[in-house]
Amino acid sequence: MNVDVVQGDIFEDYERTDDRSHIFFFDFQKTFGSGFSGVVEQYFQRRVLREGDVVFVTSYLGRNIGYAKIFKNLDGEFMALGVTDDNGRKDLYRWAHPSFTIFRGLESAGMGGILAIRCFGCVHYFDTSAMGLWGYIVEPGQTHFSTLVRGPLAVRYEVSRGIARSAQAV
Repeated sequence: MNVDVVQGDIFEDYERTDDRSHIFFFDFQKTFGSGFSGVVEQYFQRRVLREGDVVFVTSYLGRNIGYAKIFKNLDGEFMALGVTDDNGRKDLYRWAHPSFTIFRGLESAGMGGILAIRCFGCVHYFDTSAMGLWGYIVEPGQTHFSTLVRGPLAVRYEVSRGIARSAQAV
């Protein structure tokens, strides 16, 4: 396998120059929340992200992230998943908020019916603060929100506690 590493800012100047599969690593020191869905939409529209790609996303899982505002902003998503209690929403948000953002961007780009986004896992860890790392694959097909969030491929790891569990259990 040949790997080319390209340094640069994908948010400002990245242009895809060939059709080979790409691995993207989005390293955020803040929460990869719904404020990024417009950026994700542009990536899909510009075909920066496309079939065969892998995406890794880090996101902040800090203490005071404003759940009341988050719950209001994502009420439709939580209702679609049948999660109505605050503890269930907090748990699901901590495990799946990048999936919410990616799905919103994909749908806004009008590509949810032609691309299948699959989360293959999440790792919660502690660096200088609580963080998470999510992995996604982009395939031809269709993305269903509930499958993206709770799909059979997604495994959730908590490094500090040494446990793993299926996303379907969330």
